[in-house]
Amino acid sequence: MVALRGRGGGRRRPRRLRRPGAHGPGLPAPPGRRAGGAAARAAAGLPHLQRLHDGASQQHGQRLLPAGRALPADPRVRPDQGDQEGGRPVSATRQEPSGGLAPLPRLCFAALHVVVRDGYAQAGHSLEQPGSAQEIEHWIDWKATAGLRRYVDSLGFGVAEAMDTAQRFEIGWPSARRLIELCASLELRNGFLAGAGSDQFDAVGSNTELIDAVAEQAEFIAESGGVPVLLPMPRLTATGASERDYVDVYGAIIDQLEGPLFLHWLGEMFHPAMRGYFPGNSLERILARHADKVRGVKLSLLDEEYEVLLRRRIGMRGQIVLTGDDYHFGRLLEGQPAARGSR
Repeated sequence: MVALRGRGGGRRRPRRLRRPGAHGPGLPAPPGRRAGGAAARAAAGLPHLQRLHDGASQQHGQRLLPAGRALPADPRVRPDQGDQEGGRPVSATRQEPSGGLAPLPRLCFAALHVVVRDGYAQAGHSLEQPGSAQEIEHWIDWKATAGLRRYVDSLGFGVAEAMDTAQRFEIGWPSARRLIELCASLELRNGFLAGAGSDQFDAVGSNTELIDAVAEQAEFIAESGGVPVLLPMPRLTATGASERDYVDVYGAIIDQLEGPLFLHWLGEMFHPAMRGYFPGNSLERILARHADKVRGVKLSLLDEEYEVLLRRRIGMRGQIVLTGDDYHFGRLLEGQPAARGSR
């Protein structure tokens, strides 16, 4: 277990863990970056995505992923129906008609709920009054929550843990940390991502404190075997941060990490405090400046045209856009021949 700076505590950096990397085949290192160390272990945790249709573009999938990967033999397998070796579902290798291994060009992460114990309906929680983080944690059924993650992993999906920004803020960092540790203990075949924020504190008083807090969580995620996703930081919009401020703050966080990692841009339609996030060209400046560590960005903007354009631009240097399943975004999930950056 890693000790983080708690509320009212000092500025002690987390102890570095040395957990075995048990998350399957790894990605190649980004151009100009040697494979090895924590970065290589985290890269090994990047899961794959199953092919959605035979015409799906493989341009960046083949660059980022091994050619042959395992697929579940039977998607109906339940979490409690494991094999004889470790209790995990049996997988089979997909074969091309020619007899060779089929490339699996997509990355897919499932953002999962927690499972609550019987009786939670009587707790009186609602979207408007969700209860405290401590109350929510009290109701979590950790065994069933682990089973849900095993089941989704058996279907070929990686897990996106503690990622939904609004709900993540509701459950708080202690529960999020426990979920990350849970994913690490499950040794998921398809790995996991997890959101890094600053919610180990009630508030941060400066950009320096914000930088250290986010970097601390991101390092914890990486040392647990996951891939950090830098969550949006409401402080930046609340303080009217400039384009340069965004570039500097993100740069200072990324400089403390080894990578790989992703960014997350959440639109104001999902969180009103995100109005005006990534002003000017700040996002693309950050992506370009840190291409050796930042493998891409998750967009939650409901802006199909911008997402396609961004795919094309950052895809030229091997970075990817992770597309959410928001509303009418079926076309983006399916992919377009003219926008063969990543999906």
